[in-house]
Amino acid sequence: MEDLTTSKRVATFLSKSSVENLCLPPRATKALNLLNINNALDAVRIVNSDFCAYNNVGVKTVNESWITIRRLLLRLEKMKGKELEEAFERREDIFPKFQGDFVKEIVDLIEQYFKYKKGRFRLRDRNIFFYRLGIYGKDIYTLSRLSKKFQLSRERIRVIVNNDTNQLLELLTGKSKNKRIRLNQAVINAFAKLVKQYTANENSNNTKSSAQIKPISYGRLPNHELQITLFFIETLTS
Repeated sequence: MEDLTTSKRVATFLSKSSVENLCLPPRATKALNLLNINNALDAVRIVNSDFCAYNNVGVKTVNESWITIRRLLLRLEKMKGKELEEAFERREDIFPKFQGDFVKEIVDLIEQYFKYKKGRFRLRDRNIFFYRLGIYGKDIYTLSRLSKKFQLSRERIRVIVNNDTNQLLELLTGKSKNKRIRLNQAVINAFAKLVKQYTANENSNNTKSSAQIKPISYGRLPNHELQITLFFIETLTS
């Protein structure tokens, strides 16, 4: 078999990636773990050398591992910039159709978050969150009103809203540890830009007004979408 060679940039990327990302046969992965190989680049080097010399690694496993890595390397070499950085990103982007206008699209983003949320009470939590924030033109419900409507204590309502708020903020700031879902960098950057604009105006005027983050293009925007955006910014910066 020919040597498995990589460019410097791909080698650097692999050195920061785990062995599991190579998707090798289970026997090969187990053997590499026993050898305390903890990054993909070292794993490639082992497979490229005398992998058969290690216990419980047969010719079939070696061949399958070599073919898998060769295909992966060919794919990685064709990638550039951000595409390479996210090559092993397995989390699903919950809002891939972001058009670049955060305020106008905030409600759609929240809706997508709840579609991907797990749990038997997902729909209930969604409705509580929507009522609490006044989404889709609904009145902004108080904790007491929500408590009566959903037959839950005010404290439980508060916890539900806070949990979803915090999870959304983690996604919006790129700090989420969720292994299933993520937001693409364009959404994260758009939110960060609004936060920066808000905090800059707050520091200069020492006031918190939605008008401070309201670009001219949002002049005809329904007020609740702007208020929802402001809710997340103020929660993050408070």
